[in-house]
Parts: sequence; C-alpha cells; structure tokens
Amino acid sequence: MMLLLLFVTVCGSGIGVESLPLPDSGPHLANDWGEAVRFRHLYAARRGFHLQINTHGEISGSRMQSSDSLVEIQPVDTGSVAIKGVASSRFLCMDRRGKLYGSHTYSKEDCSFVERILPDGYNIYISSEYGFLVNLGSEGTAASQFLPMVNTLSQEPREQRSPVHAEQDHRFGLQIDSMDLFGKSSKIVIQSPSFNKR
Repeated sequence: MMLLLLFVTVCGSGIGVESLPLPDSGPHLANDWGEAVRFRHLYAARRGFHLQINTHGEISGSRMQSSDSLVEIQPVDTGSVAIKGVASSRFLCMDRRGKLYGSHTYSKEDCSFVERILPDGYNIYISSEYGFLVNLGSEGTAASQFLPMVNTLSQEPREQRSPVHAEQDHRFGLQIDSMDLFGKSSKIVIQSPSFNKR
C-alpha cells in the first residue's frame, strides 16, 4: 500500500503538482486494517454472551469464548461482511423472518451483513437483504450490539481462505484479500475495538 503526499509548487508563471511516497505505516495497519479476514468472538456485552455457530447450524450464546464462538469476518462488498464459524465451517445467515441459522453454503441474500460501527465503539450487523439486526435474545438493540473481541483461546484459528465468491473474485476484478475493496477506507472516521488487539 503506497500513500502519496501532494505538494503544489509554483515555478514562474505555472503551477505544478509533485507527489512523494509515504511509508506503509499508520493506524490502518497497526490496528489490523491490513487483515482481509478478522478472527474474532462477537461479544454482546450488555447481554454477556458470545455469538456461537455450532456444527448443527444453531445460533446461540456462550458466557465464555469457545471454539464455536470464534468466527471469521470477511468483507464481501462495500460495508458488507460474511461471518463464518471457524469450528463449524458454517456461515451466519438470516431468513426472511429475521431468524438466524448457520449454513455450509454462502448466499449473498441470506449471509451478507452490513457492518456498522456505532459512536460508542460497538458494532451492529444488519441483514443486507432483509434489514433485521443480528440479535442474541429477544427483540431490542441491547443484544444486537457486539464488540468483536480478539481470540484468547489457546488454539490458533485455521489460516484458510473462505470460499466466499471465490469464482467471482476474478470475474469482477475484486480483491477479496484487501480490506479496502473499493477504496473507501479514507471515509471511515470512527475507530472500533474490533480492530484493536486486547
């Protein structure tokens, strides 16, 4: 990643623009912005549960971090992510009634979520297709605000790439390995704990 610094110079009667490279450093790299896939536990702090996706596709909550609560969060479109359970290999999905379930197959309609960072540092995830919030528990926002927490379990997440749109990467020219797929990172002004190591 190369950032350029522009200088306007005045030479006689003409004006010129000169660019100088800046080093590949800064908060976007120091806080995991360089990672295309983030391994996290989605913690609903006000409810006290970590979101879990088990091998049967059931979505539940756990008081402690577990292998079923470790998820990989991968960008799939501008502002949208796919969330996949590492142990279960199931994507977090939502049906048209707002019910959560885990699926081995990714579908853009059911398994894409808009990731929003709130001013208080919490993240919310909204179904791209149906508009419902990802929620642990009863209706309301208290259980739908998550802190993406760094993994504290002794095991390391498997470093394998999700098959989300694998065949479409080349067809559309998208770089799924880039956290800034569409060059929008300069518009993000709120820093979330999801990008900080704890």
